Amino acid sequence: MRETYSTLLQTTKDFCIDDNASSTSGLSSSSSFLASRINDTIQYLFDLTRNYKSIALPKTMSTVANQVYYHYPPGLLSIETVTMEVGEIDYPLGVINSQEQWDQLHMLDDSGLTVPQYYFPRRDDFGIYPTPSGAYTVTLVGNYLPRRLSVVDSSTGTVAITAGDETVTGTDTTFTSSMVGRWFCETDGTVPTGNWYRVASFASATSIELETTFEESSLSGASYVIAQSPDIPDELHPFIPYHAAASYYSTVRRDPKQAQYLLNYFFTGDYYNANRGGGIKSGVLGVINRYKLTGRNNSQLTRLHQAKPDVGRKEAWSTTLSTA
Repeated sequence: MRETYSTLLQTTKDFCIDDNASSTSGLSSSSSFLASRINDTIQYLFDLTRNYKSIALPKTMSTVANQVYYHYPPGLLSIETVTMEVGEIDYPLGVINSQEQWDQLHMLDDSGLTVPQYYFPRRDDFGIYPTPSGAYTVTLVGNYLPRRLSVVDSSTGTVAITAGDETVTGTDTTFTSSMVGRWFCETDGTVPTGNWYRVASFASATSIELETTFEESSLSGASYVIAQSPDIPDELHPFIPYHAAASYYSTVRRDPKQAQYLLNYFFTGDYYNANRGGGIKSGVLGVINRYKLTGRNNSQLTRLHQAKPDVGRKEAWSTTLSTA
């Protein structure tokens, strides 16, 4: 089940209130601490599932004539594939990880060479060989660090959307360009009641586009929510407050026993199971164990860090690199 920043923070607060407290208002001074622990937990889960996780949608950029190096998109952790479109053909580029090999290539005259063959990843940017002679579209498929959550859910006004369409039309809404990349869902006024759709683009305060077509029944005058949500598999979301609250109990409250209970549930789905190995079927470890069994056989899970082909085995393309 997908969780939003606001629901994660509220659930974490609920875990941390005293038995005799009637609300979480007493935790106002700890909100920043809990929010930080939520983001740390998301990063921790991202690290745990790095070998078995969903690949983000590809991102595109454009080359510049006679420019070799290009900066990575923000948050890029590692590149999986690079392709470059020349003459309506997307050519896959091989990777060169050796500075020596890269330098040797650039000692050659590349003026008569074919379309780009390789990319050379560095810490902050990557190079393309041969040097592009004009503007071409480069597509990067990679792994991105999860965005830190900090914005409360938005539900001002009402919305209308037609089944099979991507356009969300608002009434008295306050859509902003910063909502692009967040998630949209219809609600009953309190809780989400449909599927989640990522916001693809912003047109105005009363109009946005979804990334995919709306598959529910058409809406008119409906309640909704647009929210930040963790960039990790949905089934891990409900466990985030347990880990964040455990950090609160182990530090602020100095209650290691309660912290251990919460961590047990986080890892195993059982408050009293301190085991972290073996065939655990629930909790975060249960999810990871299932991932290990599915790997590439699951269309939404990709086994990362596969071996790359050797440079010497890559055949040259026959099309000449040119914008003509």
